[in-house]
Amino acid sequence: MRLALIPLRFVNNILKNKNLFDFYEKPTICYALNAAKKYFLFDNICITIV
Repeated sequence: MRLALIPLRFVNNILKNKNLFDFYEKPTICYALNAAKKYFLFDNICITIV
């Protein structure tokens, strides 16, 4: 069982909510999720909130 942990960090001094910031009409966290799903390397993908 291979597990991918993607940290979602809301606390940042420079850019608030940077993981939910729209970048080319998609939140930036979507790019990390799509990359983890694209190659079928992981059985489970979890997002951890830091």
